[in-house]
Amino acid sequence: MKTRSGLAALLGLLLSLPLAACTTEEPGPTASQTPEDHLDLAEDAMAARPGWTFQVRGEEKLTQAEQQSEAIYSAMMERTQDPLALHVLGNVSTGKDTRGEELFVFDNTAYLRKEGSPEWKQASATDPAIANKVEDPVAALADFRGYMKKTDGVDVTLTKLAYGQQVSLRADVASRKLADAPDRPWAAKARREVQPALDRLREAGVRVNEDQLTLVSLEEELVLDSATHRILTHWFRFTVRLPSDHITYTQEVKETNRGEFRERIEVPEDIA
Repeated sequence: MKTRSGLAALLGLLLSLPLAACTTEEPGPTASQTPEDHLDLAEDAMAARPGWTFQVRGEEKLTQAEQQSEAIYSAMMERTQDPLALHVLGNVSTGKDTRGEELFVFDNTAYLRKEGSPEWKQASATDPAIANKVEDPVAALADFRGYMKKTDGVDVTLTKLAYGQQVSLRADVASRKLADAPDRPWAAKARREVQPALDRLREAGVRVNEDQLTLVSLEEELVLDSATHRILTHWFRFTVRLPSDHITYTQEVKETNRGEFRERIEVPEDIA
């Protein structure tokens, strides 16, 4: 009897081992793995290579009652670290047509040429019209630091994905009037991004009071590789509502890391 009992116990132990090995529960971040830790690691990882290539895809919608207009943006962006330079080659598609454009940014100077135009337009990189065309996931690391410095109305979460192989940093901003957050970088970004749509509405005869703009939602996410700490994807989405005429504006942009960029970005010869 003692032998059978011991054998049964041994079999029970052996049968339990495969079950433990097949557990798929993902471990949560430890106490030492704070969002700030992951941002530090990501900054170091992205700076450790000369440059990166990102695929960009964006969409914006302006909705009034049952009418809607939308535009889709797609591009490839090359980014170098030292010196800091960007090259963006993309196109914008609306219900009417598709038009290409090319953008170079060197430090604080930008050069933009749209399809059909032989000339480059020079502008400051901080010009809102230029800033709206630059979707830089590396710069989003600083945006997340801003979320965590002033957290009122902002929820920042840290989650492990893909069986621990990826880390997600996500920020969600609660609904509020944009005028109530004058010193928040995310509010300034939303106001800057929505401005061209507001200008189009004014041209169409719609009265717009920017002090009454309501942020319905704002979400931003960085997904990092757990082993290399490199940025895999960056996603940004927000919706703004105007107080009159039931008008809403929604924008969504995603950048996907397509690998290292080892060349130099230089000023084209046809830029005067």
